[in-house]
Amino acid sequence: MEFLRLLTKTDESFQSFEHLRYGNGISLSIQAGWAYYCHPRIDTDKEDYRSMELAIKIGSQFVSAKDVTSDEEVVASLERYYDGSVHGFVPIEIIESLHQALKRQ
Repeated sequence: MEFLRLLTKTDESFQSFEHLRYGNGISLSIQAGWAYYCHPRIDTDKEDYRSMELAIKIGSQFVSAKDVTSDEEVVASLERYYDGSVHGFVPIEIIESLHQALKRQ
């Protein structure tokens, strides 16, 4: 998964990753560890996660997938995980699909 290779840890005292940035002020906050909505819900290597927490932002505002991509398949696959601010327990394959859709734009 390309997005996994791009994730770099921050210097925080708990496990977190730098945001991935795209055009038009879009960024993805992709997080996993004991404090996040992910599986497994422990701090481990990023390659060990099957699902991760995802926040989609434009600037500092949380948005949904439909606000950043016209790829209907990606939007539909993410909709069920969205709680109004973050997407919890998102399978990594879906995150990769969103990453690829944003790269194409």
